Amino acid sequence: MRKSLKWASTIAVITLVLAAIFSIMSNGVLHGAGAVVGILVVLVIILIHLLFDIIGVAATAADEVPFHAMAAKKVRGAKHAVWITKKRRSCLCFLQ
Repeated sequence: MRKSLKWASTIAVITLVLAAIFSIMSNGVLHGAGAVVGILVVLVIILIHLLFDIIGVAATAADEVPFHAMAAKKVRGAKHAVWITKKRRSCLCFLQ
């Protein structure tokens, strides 16, 4: 219970910080900007979220065994893929 509470509070703080960063950045870019720039900023934010959604869904759907085989063959990125599939629950929470 204690570990999950610590993890939840860490995710909450990271989410708050990221939301503040994106808010400050978008306000800075949009201050005095036209509608086209505003639409572009919103689209960039949506595309970033979409990318992280794709990574999160792929991590939850992935099977760990093929990545171990790839890591044994020293395929680039395989160790990272093993780490993501092992920590899929944490990655999914953070990426969402």
